[in-house]
Amino acid sequence: MTSGRFSEPRPHVVLDVDCDSGAFFLVLANVGEQIAYAVKVGISDGLLGAGGTLKVSELGIFRGLPLLRSAKEIRVFLDSAPTLLREGSSTRFKASVSYRDRDGFSYEETFHHDLGIYRDLPERVG
Repeated sequence: MTSGRFSEPRPHVVLDVDCDSGAFFLVLANVGEQIAYAVKVGISDGLLGAGGTLKVSELGIFRGLPLLRSAKEIRVFLDSAPTLLREGSSTRFKASVSYRDRDGFSYEETFHHDLGIYRDLPERVG
């Protein structure tokens, strides 16, 4: 982050991972109180989705989003859990999120994820 303005309302954009019913989603969300502008997400080149056929870092949604309003989230299907968590597959990736607030202040945050933490979670039966 390039600005230290924590006391004032501001946008706060995160890239998180959600595992729901055996599928992984990337969740781009503005959890702050203002609109975020010029949102860009850089994702590690090694992250592949859709059965290994899609380079996630090349998705248009991550290369430039004009704005992301407060309390808005965008869920992007990544892949099925069995495919992403198969033995020998890379489960770690890094996402760098950059954006501006209405006054032009720039922010950048980096998120480190490891999908491997989901490997040993129990599955729902029945």
